Amino acid sequence: MNSNQTIRVGAKAYRNRGIIFTILAICLITSGVCFGMKPFDNFMKRVTWKQTEGDISGLEKELVSQNSSEYKIIPIVYFSIQNDEIIEAKADPQNEEPTIGEKVKVFYDEKNPGAAVVGDYPIVNLIIPVVLLVLGVVGLILAIISFRKMKKAKAYQNQLQNSINQNINQTPFVQNFVQQDNGRRQ
Repeated sequence: MNSNQTIRVGAKAYRNRGIIFTILAICLITSGVCFGMKPFDNFMKRVTWKQTEGDISGLEKELVSQNSSEYKIIPIVYFSIQNDEIIEAKADPQNEEPTIGEKVKVFYDEKNPGAAVVGDYPIVNLIIPVVLLVLGVVGLILAIISFRKMKKAKAYQNQLQNSINQNINQTPFVQNFVQQDNGRRQ
């Protein structure tokens, strides 16, 4: 394999790596966005909505699945908003039974207080989407690097081919030409 073939193989390898990293980056970023939409929405509700305190006034039990006898506890929270209107909200299902009368944080939208969310947001819910997004960005950077290396390899290949062509054109070529009459008279 001569150097020109080696460079051609190198350019193809960089192109293939770039394509693989691009596909990987697209998949990781898409899955990060899909997995992160709901957790990010719940996080943003707690950041942008008004905060108040509410009291746990009751509990509901919810069966985890039809095949098991395990229950999750859903705390029922009452809280009041600015005009002393009392609103009921249900917290996310929990494994542990909370204490009735316990004070909890409640975040609500002034336009729709019935869509309130209870409690602090467990930030660990954002870890998987963020990791997927970061890995997708790393894959995108690797794809860009691979495509740039491919471009440099192709430029070097073209430069090498041009120099080979110039050397061929510049070599003196002498053709021995002798006029023959092949037995004919002139």
